[in-house]
Amino acid sequence: PAEVAITVENEENILDTITIKELVENVEALDFNDIEFLLEGIAMNEEISNYGLNHKVGIGVGYGIKKSMEDGLLGDDLLNNAMMITAAASDARMAGIKMPVMSSNGRTAILPIVAYNKKFPQTDEKLAKALAISHLVTAYVKNYTGRLSAVCGCGVAASTGATAAIAWLMSGDIKKVEG
Repeated sequence: PAEVAITVENEENILDTITIKELVENVEALDFNDIEFLLEGIAMNEEISNYGLNHKVGIGVGYGIKKSMEDGLLGDDLLNNAMMITAAASDARMAGIKMPVMSSNGRTAILPIVAYNKKFPQTDEKLAKALAISHLVTAYVKNYTGRLSAVCGCGVAASTGATAAIAWLMSGDIKKVEG
């Protein structure tokens, strides 16, 4: 049989050339009305997370963290709360619970920011901008890891996005966000 040559052209996109600094500066310049819809992701993802916290579904990681916190085995701190609500949402989703979610590589891009907001309340505008940073940094990382990669999109891309957003909420210091 004759060989067929297939040429794949990689089109450059903005994520190939933009820096994290430029990405954050663009988000900071956004009008709140244009990104307010991102707050809907909080409500959706909290609802499925609460389901996972109140019903031991899937393997029950979030439920188990909640029980360990209630029993005093784990501290009621930001890190454990972020893990708990994110895991509970994942438990419910992976168990097939039919509830809507807003996602870019799992609930990890949103729920750690929700945990931060519960401990350190933010304005809706700042929260929406943090969510935008999280989703965009997640896309930025996925741009380099590829659509299908050997690493988990939630564990690598979305967790990096959420971390960048929380760093922005904590300080607004671009160097810390880039870090």
